[in-house]
Amino acid sequence: EIEMASDVDVVTIYGGVDYEPQIEGAKTASIVVGTPGRTLDLLKKGKVDLDDLDYFVLDEADRMLDMGFQDELEQIIGFCPEERQNLLFGATIPRELKKMCDRYSIDPETIRIEASHHTRNLDEKYIDVDENRKISALYTLLKERKTDLSIVFCRTKATTRWLTDKLKKNSIEARTLNGDMSQNQREKTIKDFKEGKFDVVVATDVAARGLDVENVTHVFNYNVPDKPDTYTHRVGRAGRQGKEGEAITLLESDKHSKFRRIKRKKDGISRMDKDELDLRKVET
Repeated sequence: EIEMASDVDVVTIYGGVDYEPQIEGAKTASIVVGTPGRTLDLLKKGKVDLDDLDYFVLDEADRMLDMGFQDELEQIIGFCPEERQNLLFGATIPRELKKMCDRYSIDPETIRIEASHHTRNLDEKYIDVDENRKISALYTLLKERKTDLSIVFCRTKATTRWLTDKLKKNSIEARTLNGDMSQNQREKTIKDFKEGKFDVVVATDVAARGLDVENVTHVFNYNVPDKPDTYTHRVGRAGRQGKEGEAITLLESDKHSKFRRIKRKKDGISRMDKDELDLRKVET
């Protein structure tokens, strides 16, 4: 997007595709945007030169560490010149990120954006639901809410495939987004989703990282996230840039203790009365 809006040369570096176009692009690019694994791979092979690097930008820094990329990131930092400006962005600032900054003498000025200054048109709710009625609850919510595009988050890849199949059987235009898909498959799914060729993407947290789709109005947590930070990243996909959005967590009785930890860290999550939802019958 930067390249299309300006004369700046930008190259993207990521796995699952051919090396050569990325290597050639990196030779002349002013900005290199890359995933940790492929970027480190090319650095070790001597295919990317950082001697003239001015800015080191780490987007979604908290998620990078949460997903186990700390070792790769520290190795990448080792290739960077000492004289550079560091820019780190994240929805949260975890302890691990602060420790990494200390190790590499990165003493950042912290800028926090108050909630009232960004996406606070997001209505966050949870609804108590029995396990055997979760599909019916999700189906009813997808049918009855005024949704544009929706993301349904699941804990495992197997659940994304299973749930997508169930939704399709009930005439919901849904597709899966998970780590078992090739890079090209994921890119096509995201492109089609942005273009509105289907309405619902059923995703794992890893596959949906960095997913920025303007018209997502709803996020549904089919499985409760393990950490408050993961919850923050999930629900932040809806109602972006001042637009209205809704995030609903389907909460089974044995997941209340886990969800309480999230509620302690996250204000403004209200309980949705089950009586508001007249569950529709679904084909399973």
